[in-house]
Amino acid sequence: MKQLKSRAQDLRILFERNITVADIAEKLKYCNGADDALVIRQHMKDLDFDVFGIEEKGIICGYLEQASLESGPCIQYQHEFHASDLIAESTPLIDLLPILRDGSQVFVLDRNRVSGIVTRGDYKKHQSECCFLAW
Repeated sequence: MKQLKSRAQDLRILFERNITVADIAEKLKYCNGADDALVIRQHMKDLDFDVFGIEEKGIICGYLEQASLESGPCIQYQHEFHASDLIAESTPLIDLLPILRDGSQVFVLDRNRVSGIVTRGDYKKHQSECCFLAW
């Protein structure tokens, strides 16, 4: 039994230190602020995405929620990123659990720029691939 406990502890350490948000994050799809919101909403529906990034001057500076898009340019529907919306790609995956309990997604920082997203769906997809999350 001691060997089993040791392996379980080793496995937990592996997940706490070596598997990070970057391992499950998806590249954030985005559009330009001048794009037509209705066209982007349809594109998001086609992709089955609830959230899209919004890019201005080469930087993803905010996000759009499909449900709120109506006519006009996307920029008028932009939500700004807040500190609670962001997580470093190097964050251990185990630290992501409490964050996704409170929200449906978190945006991933690569250095100082938003480049990815992790949603509850991404997490659940990887949860089925990894048994450690049943702890």
